[in-house]
Amino acid sequence: MNSSDTRISSYLDTLARLTTDLDPSTRDDVIAGVREHLDATLAEHPDDPGAVDAALLRLGPPERVAAAARSDAPPPVATAWSAPPAPSQAPTPGLARVGAVVVALSVLVPTLAMAADRGQTVVAPDRMGMFVFLPFFLLLGMSTPWLAGVVCVLLARGLTPATRLGLTLLGPLAGVVVLAGAFWMEPRTVSAVVSAVAAVPVAVATLVLAARAWREVGR
Repeated sequence: MNSSDTRISSYLDTLARLTTDLDPSTRDDVIAGVREHLDATLAEHPDDPGAVDAALLRLGPPERVAAAARSDAPPPVATAWSAPPAPSQAPTPGLARVGAVVVALSVLVPTLAMAADRGQTVVAPDRMGMFVFLPFFLLLGMSTPWLAGVVCVLLARGLTPATRLGLTLLGPLAGVVVLAGAFWMEPRTVSAVVSAVAAVPVAVATLVLAARAWREVGR
């Protein structure tokens, strides 16, 4: 095989690889047409390697030929045996972001309220927090918005399973931390410190997961 044959074979192999998504008959016609044109050029100028180069230059790169063939190809014909079209998997950023924000607020408000309330016990060990049961009632009040946020997160498209699971588990995790902080009182200073510190990883995880959800649907 001479150099002209090698270039033609390489061009056709590349074109065949780039048109595997076309209908087989259309793909065969495209490759056969290009092969016929190049073979004719080679037959007319058997001793002129430049003629093949000029023919390839006129055709353009295989990517352009494949794109032109793809744009001219008719759409596939639906038949009774055709599979139904797959449902759209496009992200739903609005739903995902609303859900993430609602879940974050529902978790952060009672958790940070508990941490602040127990924190004053650390500062003044002899005084019980003035609003020691406020986080408990906040937790009850925020449970409905949290549930609505979780529903949005589960229905939204574009979030990874890990992000969905994390946002869903934030509520139960915050509930345990808030309830423990609201009702565990003795020893007073130790319980206050532990409760306030326990709120930190919950708040950090909430912010991280909400930010991750925001990025995932915005890619």
